[in-house]
Amino acid sequence: MKKIIALMVAGVTVFALSGCTGGDDDYAPPPVDMLYIDDVLGFGQAGIEYHCTSGEYGDTDPQGGFYFDPRGDTCTFEDLDWIGTDLFLAYASGKGVPFVQYECGPPPVVVGETGDNGYFFDSSSPDEYCILYL
Repeated sequence: MKKIIALMVAGVTVFALSGCTGGDDDYAPPPVDMLYIDDVLGFGQAGIEYHCTSGEYGDTDPQGGFYFDPRGDTCTFEDLDWIGTDLFLAYASGKGVPFVQYECGPPPVVVGETGDNGYFFDSSSPDEYCILYL
């Protein structure tokens, strides 16, 4: 009987020390993707501050890139009143990202959807921020 108990204790010990307890081994961080903010000539717009509901934030990189959660995210781009060009949402290839809902303000708030070229911001407007519903 002692041998059976010893074998059972040894088996439980091996299982416990192997780390196979079914804990958080399946955890995966949320996926992250990148899009770009370009000007009318297709050049990336660096240094635009952004905050996304997924927790991604920062300034657009030298190519105008920003990170977001592709499963659905809302990103706010701030302090746009210094931008001297219209803005476009683009893939890395430079192709515009269509069908993205946006709103820019302050009031009156401009609401719309990016077209085939990804257009979303008019530099002649007094808008200070734009929200993209990705």
